[in-house]
Amino acid sequence: MDDVEPEATRPTFHRWMGILGVVAAPTTIITGLCYYFGYVYTRKRLGYFGIDCDAIGFTSSDYVVHSVSVLYLPLLLLLTGWFAALWISAYTHRLIESGRRTDLVRTAGRSGLALGIVLIATGVIGVVLPGPISELPFMRWAFSPFTLGVGGLLVVVGYWLSAATEPSEPKTETRIGQILAIAVSLAAAFNLMNSFATSLAEDHATSLAHDIWSRQSVVTIVSKDRLDVPIGLVAETLVEAQPGSPNTYRYQCLRTLVARKDLWVLVSAKWSPGNGFVLIVPANSAVVSVTRSTKFTEITDAYPDPDKVSWECPERVWAQW
Repeated sequence: MDDVEPEATRPTFHRWMGILGVVAAPTTIITGLCYYFGYVYTRKRLGYFGIDCDAIGFTSSDYVVHSVSVLYLPLLLLLTGWFAALWISAYTHRLIESGRRTDLVRTAGRSGLALGIVLIATGVIGVVLPGPISELPFMRWAFSPFTLGVGGLLVVVGYWLSAATEPSEPKTETRIGQILAIAVSLAAAFNLMNSFATSLAEDHATSLAHDIWSRQSVVTIVSKDRLDVPIGLVAETLVEAQPGSPNTYRYQCLRTLVARKDLWVLVSAKWSPGNGFVLIVPANSAVVSVTRSTKFTEITDAYPDPDKVSWECPERVWAQW
């Protein structure tokens, strides 16, 4: 009995290890993609304000969380396309099995294969010769990564339709062509996702910068050390202490960009791409307070252009408003 039990348990062990491998491998890939696109998004978003995200010290989990806004729309489109592909596949199989429109399906497969090869060729030209292609604004789309990805998908679909209408053992070169087409589509999809993450981050950063002046929540910090802040963007006030105690400094007209348990990243209320200020404050080096009031919105509604007022921020005048 002692000799039989290890032999009996060994297949079960290998089976479970195989299952874990099947689950862990895609999970690792998905986590890696989430980390990468979250990093691209965060770096571009903070880079708009002149901040290097590596200086903030985000963790891998932070980048994965930041990727949610990037991956939501592509995943939604992917699922929609997947269900559409399943429906088209089932419908095509019924056509072939019934013997109807077989010639049409065969022609569609060959046409898709030919068109896919052409699109892959134009996409490769766009990658190899980006300079000359950029001078053709009306034809740039034909040499984009999107065209490259569509071409790869058309090649795969063309192979599939041809094989469905002419069942036979696929040749080695056919398998290689299918693998290359899938690889091209995946590479193009990765490039498109990278561009989408960059564009989305820039849009979010632009919107965030536009709303900084009119925020209802404002930040004030009190520090024992005098900070080097620009006049006209951040208001500095000396807070006199009791005799024998050191004076402190109050800084107003700041808005939260990033809040972590170990540091705050603050921007000036009058921040603009041409004239802005960012302050990174360790949480243990100053007292940070947040004030929220609808009065601030009333003031900014009356003075929507910060460049046309002499005061640094709404909280400097809200007591007299």
